[in-house]
Amino acid sequence: MPNKVLYCNSFEVNHNQEVVLITLRFEGPDGCRETVYACISPAGAVAFKETLENTLAEYEEKHGKIVRTEWRARPNTVKNDTSYLT
Repeated sequence: MPNKVLYCNSFEVNHNQEVVLITLRFEGPDGCRETVYACISPAGAVAFKETLENTLAEYEEKHGKIVRTEWRARPNTVKNDTSYLT
């Protein structure tokens, strides 16, 4: 199966007792929408956070400070997005 790359322009992060659920979305101007759900253990989420922080620090060291403009986490519009897990 070939790899699929999805550019994401919004995200949500939720959790239940067992997993952290990361929801990545693409919403195009033409109405095209795609969603990817990734479940990770709480310990895995901590490792992911540390790796992401280190990667972003390296990026800023090489390319300069990241200016956060259009990017923001989506507010949790669904009360419990973890219902996807059931």
